[in-house]
Amino acid sequence: MQNVSDEVTLIESQAACLEAIRSGLDSKTSIAISAGLDLKAVAEVLNALGRARLAACKGRSHWQATKLGQSCVISVIPDPERRKGGKTYGKVIAGSTAERMLDALDRPMRGAELVELLGVTPQRVHQL
Repeated sequence: MQNVSDEVTLIESQAACLEAIRSGLDSKTSIAISAGLDLKAVAEVLNALGRARLAACKGRSHWQATKLGQSCVISVIPDPERRKGGKTYGKVIAGSTAERMLDALDRPMRGAELVELLGVTPQRVHQL
């Protein structure tokens, strides 16, 4: 039987990452893919889960759930909306970056504008 103290409230992104870890995924990349987040957001979430003692980094880059992280009951609340330039960042947007870039090009744009609009690196914009 679960204790009331074993109930943890997490935001959606934290809950998704903890579920990925509970299912056996241990690298940032595999957790990011499973949770549908970018690597920067996953790094922030994993640090938060570590501070809450729900997950721990083993070695250089392998994550696993702690005893509390494995057994706790999770209640989920929505992620706070983080906006920059009218776009929401953190969640992976469906479709390839190339498709999103083509959709965004309704007029000539500089690389810096595309970086901000698409939420990718300058190198990725250059590649495309």
